Amino acid sequence: MGKVILRARGIFKNYRAGNRMVSALKQMDLEIEEGLFYAVVGRSGSGKTTLLQVLSTQEEVDGGDIWLDGEAYGTISASRRALLRRKKIGVVFQEYRLMAELTVYENIVLPSLLDGREIDGEYIGKVMNLLEIEQLKDAYPHQLSGGELQRTAIARAMANRPRIIFADEPTGQLDETSAFQVMRLLRESSALFGQTVVMVTHNKQLAQYADKVLVLDEGTLVGGIGDD
Repeated sequence: MGKVILRARGIFKNYRAGNRMVSALKQMDLEIEEGLFYAVVGRSGSGKTTLLQVLSTQEEVDGGDIWLDGEAYGTISASRRALLRRKKIGVVFQEYRLMAELTVYENIVLPSLLDGREIDGEYIGKVMNLLEIEQLKDAYPHQLSGGELQRTAIARAMANRPRIIFADEPTGQLDETSAFQVMRLLRESSALFGQTVVMVTHNKQLAQYADKVLVLDEGTLVGGIGDD
């Protein structure tokens, strides 16, 4: 087993749905190894997206704790958690969330600018070249195809050299050909730059790109494929 970059112990998350409480996550333990590509699969409503949101600090758990590089989410302030998210976590959303008024390049470097970081032009260029969008750097989102939009979103998530990237159904809005191209490029880029990836997907064929597959059912981790 390799070095564990992220660890969860006893985490649970509940939501209110009308007059009843729904357990989205139930007392889950989880370990994510550094440098590997994980796919999280399960039926609709199994807790996949909720797990991704709490692991990426977008939401807080109701109990248990999560550690990234040994630092516990639950014991730090909201401002420190936001700093941790900016510096060590990259997120790829299904709906892209690009700024319409910014070019491809400007969208990609925006996280660095907001964080007051000096832009590493050489690194950004390598990322854009690998994701095959370097020729689109001056284009605007409305001029791009779905696959190009998602590859731009992936490049933005990688811009700050995060320790771990979370991707929520990153190919959900793409046709099959574009979906497999995006998956291949995400896999190649994460391997080249040594970044851990945790991806939620409903597509079992796309999950085959992963080193390990985590299977959820009704808020519980019921299995893993690829474990030694």
